[in-house]
This record gives sequence, C-alpha cells and structure tokens, in this order.
Amino acid sequence: MRVKLGLLSVALGCWSLLAACSGYGSPGMLSTLPESAAQKLSVVNAASPDHHRRHRPLKELVIADPILGELMIFDDTYHQTGSISVPVPVGAWVDASENAYAASPSFGSGVSVTEYNKAGSLIFTYNNTSVTDPINVATDTKGNVYVASSGTSGASVVEYPQSSNIPINSCYTGLNNSGIAVDGKGDVFVSGDNPSTNAGELVEYKQGLSGCKITLLGAVLGSAGGLQLDNKGDLVACDQSVGVDIIPPPYSSISKTITVSGASDYHADALNARSTKLFVVDSGVDEVYVLSYPGGSLLKTLGPSNGLYRPSGIATYPFER
Repeated sequence: MRVKLGLLSVALGCWSLLAACSGYGSPGMLSTLPESAAQKLSVVNAASPDHHRRHRPLKELVIADPILGELMIFDDTYHQTGSISVPVPVGAWVDASENAYAASPSFGSGVSVTEYNKAGSLIFTYNNTSVTDPINVATDTKGNVYVASSGTSGASVVEYPQSSNIPINSCYTGLNNSGIAVDGKGDVFVSGDNPSTNAGELVEYKQGLSGCKITLLGAVLGSAGGLQLDNKGDLVACDQSVGVDIIPPPYSSISKTITVSGASDYHADALNARSTKLFVVDSGVDEVYVLSYPGGSLLKTLGPSNGLYRPSGIATYPFER
C-alpha cells in the first residue's frame, strides 16, 4: 500500500465534538395544530419518547487521517459529528458493537491497534510483538480482532481474542499486506503486493487462521489496496492505480471495475450495511468518494471542505439502524 511516509510523522490534536442535531415535536408546536392532530402527536410522543431520534442523522463513516491524528466521525449526511485523537491512524474499522479501531504503524509513535467505545474512550490496545507495522484491521462475528501488518519482504496477519493482547494465531502471508476482510464463516481474506513480482495478490485462509492454511486466489491486481466483502460474498478490492474491482466467488477473476473520473489512487474502501454505497479513499488527491454500489455512480465527494486533510483508512457502521 503506498502510504505517504514522509508526511505521517506529523500528528495533530483532536477536534471538538460538534453540537448534536435538535429534536422535533416541541410542545409549542401542538398549539398550532387542530385538536385531533395535536392529540395524535401527543400519543406518538408519549408512546415513543425517542420517536424523533429516528429522524436524526446516524453515524455513517469513520475516516482515519494520520496527519491530523484523528479518527473522524461523519453522519449519514456527511457532516463531521466528532473525532477521536489517535497517534498516526492509517487503517480503520468499526465492529458490531460500534467500537472503532485504528491501525497505527511504527512511524515514530509506537506500533499498535487501538480500540475505542461509542463515546470515543480508549478501551484496549493490541500491541503484542507479533504485530510489526499494522496497516489494517477487521473483526469477525465473535469479536476476534485481525490485524494485517505491512512489510516490504512479506508480513503476517495476527488474530487476537477481544480485549486480549495474547494472539490466538499468527500467519505469514508472504505479501506486503494492504487489506483484510473476514466473512460470516470465519474465512479470512488478505490483499497485498507480492515482493517478488510486485503484483497485487489475494489470499484466503478458509475457516480462519488456525493452521495457517493459505490459498492463493486467481484474481490478480496491479497494486493492492483496501479490501472489503459485500453482502453477496464478493470481494471488493482496491487496485490502487486502476479502480475498485468486484471479484465474485471462487475469486478467480474480476467481474467489474469501478472507476471515478479524475481519481488517481484507489487506496482504501468501505461498504454500507446493505452494500448499496461504496466509499473510496483517493490518497492521490486526498478525497473520499461516495458511490452507488454496484453501479458505481458518483454521489458525493468529500474533501478539505469537509475537514479532511490526508484521509487514509475508512470504515462504516456495520448494521442498518
């Protein structure tokens, strides 16, 4: 993964949380309604005291910005609602409990994957020596944490139990790892560049890392970036100089490549809960694209006007709410 090493030594403090959206259905509103309508609204508010909250924007994205030193949190209207101060975050993830994770390689600030609760408080640090340069992180349905390390001559992927710094498994992929994804069956997928050929490759550990039984998949990338799984089980892989590839099982060939006009470096990606939106970090121009999925139409572009400086990792909240 082409991380801009020269700039990653700078890390700034966190931003202040933005004010929450105001509620609906204030008492003064009732006086302007016909009596029957006011009664109905009063019944709705009494039966469902948080009824109005369903109309508020929901948390949608976490974007890792290593120069700002933040995990930046955006709602589904793409306004920043908060941030978490993290030393040089490069990779990002959000688990089923809506805990956020940051992968921070050893660029002068320590080697670790850090986990934060919904309030943004640090709850655990995974920094066992099995992890060298953590570049990306994911979790499985049981909450186990998988960390992919970078390494020019090949690196490992490490599995931790939730909130434990003692690895369950550690497997050498032979790749300069970039992305990692885990499906509902516990199969682990890793993308990375082969140091011998410089080609982007995909490997699979069926039923998990136990025994380190690795399978090289048939699809080949130019240079591997981030990696996701959609809700059909297709791999959605960043091919950094080409686009985002959709690779259906058995993962032997690319069925479609999504591109954006003017994009230069498809660095990392994420999918929303229903796999109807694809989010792509372009590290060449420091922007994030919001695309329809699998169509690929550009819906919105996030950039400096949205507070981004040097986006690197990206994650979405995992369940429809």
